Amino acid sequence: MGRCGNFIEKILNRFLAIGADAINSARGFMMANGCIMALQCNSGQCPSGVATTSPHFQKALDPNEKQWRVMNYIVSMRYSLFALAAAAGVPSPRHLTRDHIVFKDAKGRTIPLSTLFPIISKERTISNSLRGILKSLSKLYLIKNQPHQWLVFYLKIDESTSFKRCISCIKKFVKTSL
Repeated sequence: MGRCGNFIEKILNRFLAIGADAINSARGFMMANGCIMALQCNSGQCPSGVATTSPHFQKALDPNEKQWRVMNYIVSMRYSLFALAAAAGVPSPRHLTRDHIVFKDAKGRTIPLSTLFPIISKERTISNSLRGILKSLSKLYLIKNQPHQWLVFYLKIDESTSFKRCISCIKKFVKTSL
């Protein structure tokens, strides 16, 4: 999972809590390295020397000085992440779950993320997508003026239909009707 923009620790913890395996941040490291956001990255004329291949502009970047700034950025970000995790009662940001994120609505009620967006199994999600494909195919099938066969075919698929069953139904449908 990657995200563009300035990171704050609360946002990083949210990503970890919803299940991110890794989080990428370029802008924070660029700023720690001396980026002044001159918006010249694509031109090769970066005045701070951070995003350039020009030897002239690279002279502005002193790696011996900047390494300490980047290290301080990493250490501070990590410290803040662990402080927020400790405030949530877990030993590490890796232990954050969807139950640790709470949304407050306009009336001041707090609702856990796990209640708002329950986890759906991967197989069920795929089956739902395949049912959507079947509905699209039904429109094509109905154009051929044979709705009676489609209804018999479609009734075999319901909420409990497995992924393999959906695939076999699609194959059967394509063979018999198109």
